[in-house]
Amino acid sequence: GYLDTNVLSLLRIQPDSAASKSELMLDDQILLFDGKEPKDLSMFEIHQRQTQAGTVLPLRIRRGDQETDIALPLGYSFEYPPKWSNEKNVLDQFNEFLEKDNKPSESESAGK
Repeated sequence: GYLDTNVLSLLRIQPDSAASKSELMLDDQILLFDGKEPKDLSMFEIHQRQTQAGTVLPLRIRRGDQETDIALPLGYSFEYPPKWSNEKNVLDQFNEFLEKDNKPSESESAGK
């Protein structure tokens, strides 16, 4: 066999990633990435495009001898602003967090 440098091969799929929630599979070969051949893109360009949450990334893949177009919805890996509980206002919750974080631990208190 030989390594085709004109395609990207999917060697790993991160849990809870857009790829894990799609029809992509290990060893799929990405022939087109956002309409461009992978060989024409830098790793920075690939990383930058695949992290544009809330957009759809068009891919053309090869699996075995079949080529397929996939629209990969890119999700958010975190939520901003975070959801705060409705029981207290945000400022109270934030202040509680700061107080907890700044209190000395039991071992620090015992050493004084």
